[in-house]
Amino acid sequence: MYTYIFTGALLLAGLGGGTAHAQPQSLSLSQAVYLARQANDPTVARFENKATALEERGVALSQLPDPTVRGSVENLPLDSFRLDQENMTQVRMSVRQAFPAGNTLVLKGQKSREKAAGIREQKKLVLRKIDLSIRIHWYDLFYWTRAQSNLQKNRRALKEMIEALQGSFASGNRLAQHVLRVEFELSLLEDQLAEMKRRADRARAELRRYIGSAADQPLPSSLPEQSAPQGYAQLEENLKQHPAVLV
Repeated sequence: MYTYIFTGALLLAGLGGGTAHAQPQSLSLSQAVYLARQANDPTVARFENKATALEERGVALSQLPDPTVRGSVENLPLDSFRLDQENMTQVRMSVRQAFPAGNTLVLKGQKSREKAAGIREQKKLVLRKIDLSIRIHWYDLFYWTRAQSNLQKNRRALKEMIEALQGSFASGNRLAQHVLRVEFELSLLEDQLAEMKRRADRARAELRRYIGSAADQPLPSSLPEQSAPQGYAQLEENLKQHPAVLV
């Protein structure tokens, strides 16, 4: 006799299976992350443009201001406007260059460049958040897609059992309650399938926000290999370089 708990156990047991090779045109996790990073997210582009502008401003602020040139003519005869007519006629030219005190220029340029560096760390933080979102929704889609596939097998088995029980019941060998019990199990399973499809569709929709129609590709039949976890010392060192800390 099938039970609700038994069908759930079959579902969980089947999630670890699958062949080691991905299907053609499948959307791997690394490909999904790559596509999301190449999608020119407006937030990422805005941070990049702002950082570039601050860097250029830093270069400008570290330079001396433009010199000013002044010229004048004194005692110019108004009847001829000739410079060589009168000995008292003078032409004066001057160039003025301002020199800010101390390290003012260096400090202004450095301040602008530091702001640009902070903006770039914010950009890195946004990219990491995109990576995390892609990974979460990809794994969600993988889980619920595989769960549906495994539960469909249980669904077919229950339908076959119902047909067999109905045949036995027609011949008088089975009680009606046996058929009703399996039909109830099937209705519970149908509800599970509907919920799994809803969750899978939601995960795919979230992926589609980042990578467009590529999210409609099938997923590989197996999970990607995971690298060994880093030691505590390395994790602590990496944390110091995290964009959220450096912003």
